[in-house]
Amino acid sequence: MRLQDVPMQRKLVGSFLLVGCVPAILLTLVSLIVAIFSLSSSTYEQLTGLRQAKQRQLDNYFSEQRNDLQVLSKTVESFQQAADEKLSAIMEAKKVTLLDYLNSVRSQLLDFAKRPKIIEAMWDLPQYFPSYVVENRWNEEDLRQRREKLQSYWEEEFGERYRQLNDGKDPEIEKYFSQLDDYTIALQYSYIANNPNPMGFKDELDKPDETAYSRLHEQLHPSIRSFLREFGYYDIFLVETEEGRVVYSTFKELNFGTSLIDGPFAESSLGRIFQQANSAELPGQFFIEDFAPYWPGFEAPAAFVAAPIFEMTISGLTKLGVVIFQFPVDKFKSVMSDRSGLGQTGETYLVGSDLRFRSDSFLDPLNFSMEVSFREFLELDTAPVRSGLGGESGVGVSRNYLNEYVLSAWSPLVFEDLKWVMVSEMNVSEVLNPLDASGAEFYKNFSELNEYYDLFLIHPDGEIFYTAAREADYQTNILNPFDRFADSSLGRVVRQALLSPEDVVFADFQPYGPKGNIPAAFISRPIRYDASRENSANQGLSFGIQIVVALQLSDSTLNEVMLQRTGLGETGESYLVGPDFKLRTSTRDPNRNLITSFSGDVALNGADTKPVQLALDGQSDTGLYQNYNGDWVLASFSPIEVHDQTWALVTEIQASEALRPVWILGLVVLLLLLGVVALVVQLALFFSRNITKPVSETALALQTIAEEQDLTVQVGVEQQDEIGQMAESMRQMVSQLNGALQHVEWSSRQVQQESSVLESTGRQLAEQSSSQAVSLEEISS
Repeated sequence: MRLQDVPMQRKLVGSFLLVGCVPAILLTLVSLIVAIFSLSSSTYEQLTGLRQAKQRQLDNYFSEQRNDLQVLSKTVESFQQAADEKLSAIMEAKKVTLLDYLNSVRSQLLDFAKRPKIIEAMWDLPQYFPSYVVENRWNEEDLRQRREKLQSYWEEEFGERYRQLNDGKDPEIEKYFSQLDDYTIALQYSYIANNPNPMGFKDELDKPDETAYSRLHEQLHPSIRSFLREFGYYDIFLVETEEGRVVYSTFKELNFGTSLIDGPFAESSLGRIFQQANSAELPGQFFIEDFAPYWPGFEAPAAFVAAPIFEMTISGLTKLGVVIFQFPVDKFKSVMSDRSGLGQTGETYLVGSDLRFRSDSFLDPLNFSMEVSFREFLELDTAPVRSGLGGESGVGVSRNYLNEYVLSAWSPLVFEDLKWVMVSEMNVSEVLNPLDASGAEFYKNFSELNEYYDLFLIHPDGEIFYTAAREADYQTNILNPFDRFADSSLGRVVRQALLSPEDVVFADFQPYGPKGNIPAAFISRPIRYDASRENSANQGLSFGIQIVVALQLSDSTLNEVMLQRTGLGETGESYLVGPDFKLRTSTRDPNRNLITSFSGDVALNGADTKPVQLALDGQSDTGLYQNYNGDWVLASFSPIEVHDQTWALVTEIQASEALRPVWILGLVVLLLLLGVVALVVQLALFFSRNITKPVSETALALQTIAEEQDLTVQVGVEQQDEIGQMAESMRQMVSQLNGALQHVEWSSRQVQQESSVLESTGRQLAEQSSSQAVSLEEISS
């Protein structure tokens, strides 16, 4: 159909619609496009702003972690340094006290050996000793009876006490008793077996009889006994030089009267020190014998000091014998047991070159005492002890005899032939984790205040000697390949900290056994030895590291940051994804969070999306993407450095929500457009009717005139526009045409009338002609 053939009304309506609606539609489309672009740009900017804000929060959070770890390390180091100095001071003070005591013992012994009364006694006692039997007039039968009574004392009283102190072990009485001669039997019977005082108080007897030996004993014994009690010695012996007879003993044990050259105790520590002192050529020489089990003392450890006794005579120096002091064990124990400044777990103890205690333990005195150490051959083979016996002093963290980690200060203690080591220790949990006034742990408060799940102090050999949470990893060895947690993320971060020169080492989230396989992340930092404080005990420790400090991160803190949804509407969210495409924080989807992401798979519980991939590749951008659920979202993403790892930070909002104002705007505009179209249609119809109706009426009138040839038809168009003028002209034309036709009609009637006259005339002429013809015919005829 040609446009020319389309009715005018349709053309007019179409023209109105085209002119009115096309601009409106174009304007609407442009507005919608601009609105979508503007809203998208605004949303992208908002998402980018929120993402950047969260990134700053996270950067600050991870930076604070590093700072916290450094502060914690410095705190541990300062606590340890203060404890080092304190322990060293305490140890040195005790060392000085003990050396002063040993020097005073040497002075007292040398002075004792020079006393005229003692020198005089050493002339007389060896003479009175063999005459004791004769003066008592004891025959062989008497001696036999006294031997039996003495043996009964050895077996019953001494034997019973020996068994009590040695876990029921029988003493080898026959081995020693069989070596006693008559002189020893006689004196031991009178001063021990027949002594009315109970065992342990035999020194109360001054004179059992009227022999020369007993009278001299009565003169000598009280003053020596007073000296022994004043200075706290366990026993004092006077031994003659020829046969090595113990001609005097204050305490009267089973060594009294025996020979230290060929008698039953010649091989004991008492016999050894006598032989050393008896070989001296000059007075003023000092000898010391370290502690060793001593059978007459019920196998209790005994130590002795000795000095030769000389007298200047006309012929020169004459060696009379040897004076021997038996160390009081209690004196060493009292010096070491003073715990001033050592807190709840601190102690100081002595260890000899044989690795046995020379004092009692404070932490476990029943199982780790001087007596138990010698009786059960208990050796303290610890790093501080080995270092001290090697002649070195130091301070460091090591295991003690209870296999617990302690801060130790040690130093060799050398006195004459003694080579001991003095050790002052405190449990590291007390040294490095002081309690506040309310009894709360410093590090526990630190971890709670800074929102860490746990805090660890780890020895370089892998022992976790402190945790704030006290979970299953406490007191395990994280570096032991046979330990159940050795392959955990904590084990890896500790190994890396020991081997890496970096200050802070990070282990990303992985399932962690002690936490019930819930994912855990750790940061750690080694505390290295100050070069000025290094010592041999540090040997074997990785790169001079004394402690590894580790913090277990709390995922709740990350969630608090990421779950803040201000400005994210109803469907917006922010989340973190690791390089394994597993989530590090929770999402709106309950199946996608830290726990489910590691317990499930990436497809169902992770976030392997284009934004995450681009962010992990180091790119930052915004755009329209599909999220982990396949929904279209407006996403802003960027990489975020988490210590030495790269995570993806994604902030997104559902496209349907973000563009909802555009759809609403589009709907409103559509409704407005429909209203405009309806209005345009109405206007078009109105105007088209106003235009086409008079034209139609005029055309109908012309059609009526044409078909019915009725020039009386009137055009009913009364308006002043062009159509009205056309209608008026048409009316004038019809009127003029009608007037012309009327004139023609009148002219026609005139012609008709004249024609009628002519016809009548013609007929008359015809008739006349006919008459004439007839006449002519007649004429002709």
